[in-house]
Amino acid sequence: MMSQKRPSTGDCEVSEKRRKVVDISETESNSNDSVHLTCNGNVDASEISEIACNSINGINSIEVASDVGTISVVTDGDVKSTLEYLRECFPFQKFQLHLPPIILKHQIYCFVSDRELVDQVLSSLTANGEIIQIRSFHLILIVFTKDYKSHVMQFMTELQVAKDLIGEFILLINVIASAGGIVDHQQILQSSKLSNEDIKQMVQMGVLQMCDESSYSFGLPRVALFLRCFWFGRNAVLTVVKRSKNQQILEEDLTNRKLPKLARLGVVFHTRDIIGAEIVERINTTYGQLLRLPYPSVPT
Repeated sequence: MMSQKRPSTGDCEVSEKRRKVVDISETESNSNDSVHLTCNGNVDASEISEIACNSINGINSIEVASDVGTISVVTDGDVKSTLEYLRECFPFQKFQLHLPPIILKHQIYCFVSDRELVDQVLSSLTANGEIIQIRSFHLILIVFTKDYKSHVMQFMTELQVAKDLIGEFILLINVIASAGGIVDHQQILQSSKLSNEDIKQMVQMGVLQMCDESSYSFGLPRVALFLRCFWFGRNAVLTVVKRSKNQQILEEDLTNRKLPKLARLGVVFHTRDIIGAEIVERINTTYGQLLRLPYPSVPT
């Protein structure tokens, strides 16, 4: 992991307007990858996040603790902390708890530039049973295992699935994870009490998805709800960029834009999506991070 210079009070070049609202100072350092700061002032968590990320060089994201005055800064290279941060950012309340917190794999690249490191850490976390990776079209969705189990149990209970069948699937999660996310039909039969009919039922429910005729991977119930909101929101954000002068916009300005209500994932979620997926270029300027479509169209 990358070691970076610790920020001090002098490193925080906050605008005069913001300086009146909040004073950022270093209070504790626990590792090379996180810095704990105390924010003195009557401000909400989102404003603390914005000021910290925009004020300290080398800082990519933050986690706001239950005590709003304390924030934990995530620096480049800390993949797991980034995952936990993105999990906390997911607006699952807007889905009436019908979805677990979902992270898109490419969103991590907004914070951690080393893609090989990302792959290594994700593989390790998957093998250890901490996260689940779900393929949906060309997207890779990441869900923490504890969230996935809770979501599946709630979903299957609502469908009035027998408790013993729910229990068998929860046990199967560990089998699939240890097999690298894909397991064949015979392995399911040998490692569980599930029958062929049970497996078929789980595919129909969406908790399993078929990779081919004889192998399965994790499925995510109600994933269609997520995908509808995702594609709608991505198009809405890209429309904002395309309509901006020269098809470019400051990241700060974009994240302050309001999207249609159907874009329930929020503008910040989609901004990280288009950056991580490299749909837009991210350029450092004296005014902040500039987002630009790679090949602006010539006006006709």
